[in-house]
Amino acid sequence: MSGHGAEYPETMALRLRKGCREVTTPVEHLKAARLIWHFEEFTSDTLLFGKRFWVEEILPLAFHHDYLMHAILAIASSHLSFLLPQARESERSMKIHLGHTLPGFRKAVGTVASIQDTDVLIACGFLLLYYMWSVPFFNDEGNPSLSADSDGLFWFALGLKEVTVTAYETQTRAQAHGLFQDIAIPQYVKVLADIRNRTENAICSYDFNKNFFGNLESPCTQNDATPPPSCREINALERLAPIFYVVDSYSIGLDLADVMPSFMVYSLIWPTKTSQQFVDDISQGKSHALLVLLSFYASVWLVLADSAWWAHRRCKIMCESILAQLIHQNNGACSENLHEITRYFDFKQNDEGKWDVNNRVTLRV
Repeated sequence: MSGHGAEYPETMALRLRKGCREVTTPVEHLKAARLIWHFEEFTSDTLLFGKRFWVEEILPLAFHHDYLMHAILAIASSHLSFLLPQARESERSMKIHLGHTLPGFRKAVGTVASIQDTDVLIACGFLLLYYMWSVPFFNDEGNPSLSADSDGLFWFALGLKEVTVTAYETQTRAQAHGLFQDIAIPQYVKVLADIRNRTENAICSYDFNKNFFGNLESPCTQNDATPPPSCREINALERLAPIFYVVDSYSIGLDLADVMPSFMVYSLIWPTKTSQQFVDDISQGKSHALLVLLSFYASVWLVLADSAWWAHRRCKIMCESILAQLIHQNNGACSENLHEITRYFDFKQNDEGKWDVNNRVTLRV
């Protein structure tokens, strides 16, 4: 057990009282302590930057920043909900701690007074991104008719990106040595560079763009004649290229051990790199955007369903939701593309006519 874990039950209760004022009763202390232990021992090991960074560098900060502590408790609850879906207490805990995290996070955005504040803000941003990934329709769970356009991951991810980039730039301008500037971000940049370098000139054995999208309108279409220089980075369709390379390698049976960590990070942050236009197209239910989104989720489902707990439920539910939405639209222009996507990933309808994404194709012949 780690150094923090060895403190249960005496000193942990005292630290919780100081660092998380909403945790007030002995029962709540016990529940929170169990969640912190789960985060230390299990959840932290599934996150970007690694277990040691989250347990030794970030968790101590949470005892002095309420909203970061609640973010840790929320993501630990979500992880437990995935592992033990029959335990309803985890779902209740997720919502309670998210409800305490968001107001504190919003307030902290406008009250940064130190380099430590920026570290706490960025750490909370990453935890929230994992949380939003792990909970489909987190923003609209009470709606009985959910579809891709009502899911809030992409618009929330764009906001998180702005906050975390601003916080990191604050560290850079101050020439200070924050945790993310010294440890995490260099690792993050290296991981992303790895998958880009591996896939930049790669040729797939399957023509994804032709079969999945044909001549459909690009999600990065601009109104002016000259698109901005950043268009390549925010073009959702072009940013699928590294993902399709990994999917192609997986589908023909290549060993992905070396590229898997990079692919996992790239998939996690993919929603933060899309353009506002693409997010708007999703919100408006435009077929070309939904095809891109379906291809993204189907690809992540195929490769990561067994190794990334935070992606499992979202990918399955969103694939089923988008498939139903596209079938309902009955857009003849994309019917052939949709057929190719369902054929490639072996998505089928059940006897009731509903899409049921469960089985995954292992090899494509």
